[in-house]
Amino acid sequence: MDELRELVVKGPDPKVHKVIRWRCLDLRAEVKRRFSVMVAERTIGKWLRKMRLTRLQARPFHPKKDAAAQEAFKKLQFSPEGSLARLFRRDQRRDLVSR
Repeated sequence: MDELRELVVKGPDPKVHKVIRWRCLDLRAEVKRRFSVMVAERTIGKWLRKMRLTRLQARPFHPKKDAAAQEAFKKLQFSPEGSLARLFRRDQRRDLVSR
């Protein structure tokens, strides 16, 4: 159990385990591979709760995330042709229609 807890807390290695976060299904396969024991997914969930580990985790970040590109995108100035301006022009045209 200590080894399983350490495995869960450390998290998977995407290159080795082919996953970016542990699910009960993935942990079940890892338990079978390491310990030659087949257990149900539900059992994995029970074990995690016994170890006081939650099954809910923060959303993982993408491994190829580019912080510089995100900052550059935040600094972009949106043109007056943006969606809000288009919506406003469309409403103006509607007012000009004769009734």
